[in-house]
Amino acid sequence: APLSLINMLLTYIGRAKNVELEKRLQEYDNIWNTFDLFV
Repeated sequence: APLSLINMLLTYIGRAKNVELEKRLQEYDNIWNTFDLFV
């Protein structure tokens, strides 16, 4: 396979992982915000 295709694939995978990470971080953020309301 051409290098550009492999690069595209890696970029796509990297983006997908970043999106997952951002969702997780957002969830943690929401949990902490909710926790702060009780304190």
